[in-house]
Amino acid sequence: MRYENVKIGDEFLLSSRMSERLCKVTKVTPKRFECGGSVFNKENGHQVGGTIYSHVHISTVTDEQKQVKINEVKKRQLAKKLSEVSYRTFSLEQLESIENFITSINP
Repeated sequence: MRYENVKIGDEFLLSSRMSERLCKVTKVTPKRFECGGSVFNKENGHQVGGTIYSHVHISTVTDEQKQVKINEVKKRQLAKKLSEVSYRTFSLEQLESIENFITSINP
């Protein structure tokens, strides 16, 4: 059984047709476990229930994959914060400095 030793707090990578995300195991029974709001068989890791549109695949996550996902979330959060800032709050010199920085990394 591939997932027989799963315990609460274990982390996995959930993949769907549209996205990937990290999840933690929140519930464990003798034959199944719950992670990210979905239920999986311990024997083979297959999702219990769901439809073709809501199906997710579960897999183990490496430290590198975990860090990549954490960084993606941080980048989205920072981008959201930046999108909410009015350019009017900056001086011309500050905006020019931001522009210089952006063009230096994205010519």
